[in-house]
Amino acid sequence: MADGALAKVAPDLRRFIELLPDLSDIAGRLAEIRGVLDGEPPSLGDDGEAVTSEIFIDRPDGTQLRCLFCRPSAVSSDRPLPVLLHVHGGGYVAGSANRDHDIVRKAVIALGCAALIPDYRLAPEYPYPEPLDDVLLSYRWLREQAAALAIDADRIALRGVSAGGGLAYAATLKLREDPASAPCFLLLVFPMLDDRTEPHPHNGVYVWTHDNNQFGWDSYLAKVDRSDPPPFAVPGRVEDVSGLPPIFMTTGAIDLFAGENLDLARRLVDGGIALEMHVYPGAYHGFALIPCEATQAYEQAAMAALTRAFAAKIDGE
Repeated sequence: MADGALAKVAPDLRRFIELLPDLSDIAGRLAEIRGVLDGEPPSLGDDGEAVTSEIFIDRPDGTQLRCLFCRPSAVSSDRPLPVLLHVHGGGYVAGSANRDHDIVRKAVIALGCAALIPDYRLAPEYPYPEPLDDVLLSYRWLREQAAALAIDADRIALRGVSAGGGLAYAATLKLREDPASAPCFLLLVFPMLDDRTEPHPHNGVYVWTHDNNQFGWDSYLAKVDRSDPPPFAVPGRVEDVSGLPPIFMTTGAIDLFAGENLDLARRLVDGGIALEMHVYPGAYHGFALIPCEATQAYEQAAMAALTRAFAAKIDGE
């Protein structure tokens, strides 16, 4: 019988623990860990179900933001496609568009939507605001290029995973300043939101620990006054949730982020924001990448929520 920390892990997730990536000593092993979390470049072109291409968006400083753009091979309607802007995870210091391509490709096929995955810049080389600037740039590029891409600028949903969830939420907070161009939906997958999260006696044992979290935030906020950070630097500190679109959020009950995710859920409910929240017992950080009961339930609920969001915008809701 399992005991200690292992006893709190869902039975179908226990057998994957030895296969989980080793993210210990992330400060000393950052290059190695980035290699583990980078992923192989996807095949470009039409694979019979989806078409993947590389896109390079000009930044104001003359450099370019690499993105992967994906759309269904066949489109059954003349209506412009809805779009999923997917922001990958990696603690603000690792991860890539390449690694999340397969996940996004499946969503494109299932939903009949287009998708963009920005390869945003990473801390500590590029601390706040550069990663967030890249996410905002990619969103605004989608709206500007909507006609050329045959996509619907009014049906752009953001999905962020872990640190990507923090960036997606921060971007949505920023974009609400112009309600006419704000996203129609926000999907947050165990988002990394708040630099104040403390060590927990039960949560954060597996995959992403408090030490990892501290390094990620220290790297991302290297140029920020932590006693009074800009609101979009640490979105979990933002109290005002007015004007946000409907939100779907999921987390694991033994994820280090469970507490901060539930704190946000409470603010959203109190603020009258439409929220669908799922907490999976025994699920550690990153569970959605592992074939298990929680992942199956999450994927079904998330795809249903995105389908409703895209349809609601057509119906004028």
